[in-house]
Amino acid sequence: MNFRLKIEMNNVEEIYPKGLYFVAILPVNITFLQLHKVIMACTNYQDYHQWDFNFNNEFEVKEINKFDLEMRENPFRPGTKFPDLLEAKDTVIKDFFTIMDRFIWISNISGTIQLY
Repeated sequence: MNFRLKIEMNNVEEIYPKGLYFVAILPVNITFLQLHKVIMACTNYQDYHQWDFNFNNEFEVKEINKFDLEMRENPFRPGTKFPDLLEAKDTVIKDFFTIMDRFIWISNISGTIQLY
């Protein structure tokens, strides 16, 4: 089974006046890390910025590093609500498209990814 996804880039009007999007047909069992690599390959962007996939600020899927964990344990930010953190290389996209039909990809540029 495959998903047909529309990946629309935000804030690119200076370079692409009519906007930029592409449609990708991807297997349902790919991980978010693999999806990120597909986006990088399709857009010809370099992969040197931090990135994540954000779901209404409830979940954040990314390559987790030490800083991410320290931020969530910071005693100087009591009561701060962080989204649940999920590891991109272990989380498959089908788990999220069963509960919502779009999410945000955030990097040095950002975009919206939705079922198409």
